[in-house]
Amino acid sequence: MRQLLTESVLLSLAGGVLGLVLAVWWSDFLVALGKKDIPRALQVGLDWHVLGFTFVVSLLTGIVFGLVPAIHSSRLS
Repeated sequence: MRQLLTESVLLSLAGGVLGLVLAVWWSDFLVALGKKDIPRALQVGLDWHVLGFTFVVSLLTGIVFGLVPAIHSSRLS
């Protein structure tokens, strides 16, 4: 049961990190694309609130979606 939970939490955290990396790349790209058309485009970015929110959501997702298979596999037939 512990292995399934650890595996799902690590996968969800890796997905969160990948999502943050893509968000940084795409936000820089979109800001460069529409500097003059988007109001306050230069203020767009990621801060500690976004990082914390992504970490918490990734952790909770890993726990919730890892707990169901772990409980199911720990039952005796």
